[in-house]
Amino acid sequence: MPTVTGGAGARRRKRQAEMEQLLLAAMERLMGEGQTFTELSVDRLASEAGMSRATFYLYFEDKSHLLRSLITRVFAEIIETSRTWWDEFEHHDMADFHTSMSGMIATYRKHQSLITAVIEVATYDPEVDEAYRGLIQGVQDTTQAFIERGKSEGSVPESVPAEETAAALTWMAERTVHQTARVTSPDHDGRLATALAHIYWSTLFAGSDDNR
Repeated sequence: MPTVTGGAGARRRKRQAEMEQLLLAAMERLMGEGQTFTELSVDRLASEAGMSRATFYLYFEDKSHLLRSLITRVFAEIIETSRTWWDEFEHHDMADFHTSMSGMIATYRKHQSLITAVIEVATYDPEVDEAYRGLIQGVQDTTQAFIERGKSEGSVPESVPAEETAAALTWMAERTVHQTARVTSPDHDGRLATALAHIYWSTLFAGSDDNR
């Protein structure tokens, strides 16, 4: 019985992931055409994704539940495409930061309509707000751990407050990319990545013995 139950659970998770992908693509198409998330009904989303309303409700309680699932999926993609500066700790340089910022901005561009919807809905939906802030907190925690490791190994100055700096850098990047991408073309993204890379590099490493 445990094997059957486990297999059924795995199949359901796989099917839900497939539904999420279909609904994400459908939502981004519809919002790309000018519709807002609040205007989109479950019927419209399901139809655009090629599924029935009943199928939608097999996996999601409502649109808020769907939005929380999708932003978790997209954040995993953002982290995967922007983790170079976390992973290359032993040999960090400005190029690592630029690669990470470029990956983060490109993924944001790809899912801009969804992220915009999440940020807007979070202003009145406590569950979406909690989910989004939890994802941001995860990035902040990873950044804080990076800073603390750097301080212990001497590459980050001891005077840098880890928790507060991690919070400032994380929210600065999130707000800057969100606000800038709304009013600029992708041609601007390279310069934005360069600016963010310089800010991160200067904040974390300027003044340390290893980077003088």
